Amino acid sequence: MTDGYDPLLIRHLLEQRVEILDPPAEYDYLPGYYALYFLDPDGIKLELTHIANWPPQL
Repeated sequence: MTDGYDPLLIRHLLEQRVEILDPPAEYDYLPGYYALYFLDPDGIKLELTHIANWPPQL
């Protein structure tokens, strides 16, 4: 994994002609929260996430 996401996963999605709506990015929901948004074959928006150090230490 690089910067919270797997570049092989992105490549696989692109090879499958998946429409990526928002490329991998870090969001401020939680520290280390990365997400990628894309459309499934029916046009439904899906999100893949990675949260470093889950579960958080409270």
